[in-house]
Amino acid sequence: LNGFHEQGLTSGEKSALQNIAWIYSYLGRISDAIIYYENLLQLFQDDEDAYKMPVAGELCQLNSLIGNMDEKLRYSKYMYTLYLGSSDLEAHYIYFSYNGEESQGQGRYDIAEQWFLKALETARIQSRTDNLNNEYLSYFDLGSLYYKMGRYSQANEYLGRSLGNNTEIDINNYLTYLMMAESCLKLDDIERCQKYLDDLSLLETYIEEPRVLGKLYSLRGSYNAQLHEYEQSL
Repeated sequence: LNGFHEQGLTSGEKSALQNIAWIYSYLGRISDAIIYYENLLQLFQDDEDAYKMPVAGELCQLNSLIGNMDEKLRYSKYMYTLYLGSSDLEAHYIYFSYNGEESQGQGRYDIAEQWFLKALETARIQSRTDNLNNEYLSYFDLGSLYYKMGRYSQANEYLGRSLGNNTEIDINNYLTYLMMAESCLKLDDIERCQKYLDDLSLLETYIEEPRVLGKLYSLRGSYNAQLHEYEQSL
């Protein structure tokens, strides 16, 4: 970091600040992470709003974690000001998605849905210039939300869209397969549930989170019980 700063290599300094801030956040050293994100935001002042918006979002979340609500409110207002004054679609997408995630975390699912739909609308405009990534992310956000709301038919629809045209089984999509498997089971679509459980079986050795594995085993038990295969469900 110091070497980049001394040599005037701003892009390297920004990258180093972002990496250090992320590491401190991951380690739970929230106050240190805030300092580095604040420094990063200062370096981004002359850059596009799409660079500033996610950093401000991180500062909102981190200040909220340590109960510094005045600072959280300050950065929330900053994000809103950026949104109002910007024509940058990427900045708009980040703003809508951030508010959707925050509302979802607060259990305000109906409000989260409206934010995620705004993000999807923006992403679809972006996709006209071949940037499809945000559109797929929006489908995943909405599908996950509908899954939590118990709207399983819509969950399957949007989660399926989030996979795009990718027909290969991908470890990065295991949460999608898991939610789709359970949604299908809730909808009594046993055939499709089995398909997603089979996909997850191929990825099982790569899944490290105990919580996810526990969910998978529980889902398999429910699937077998629905088929009246009670011994296998145990």
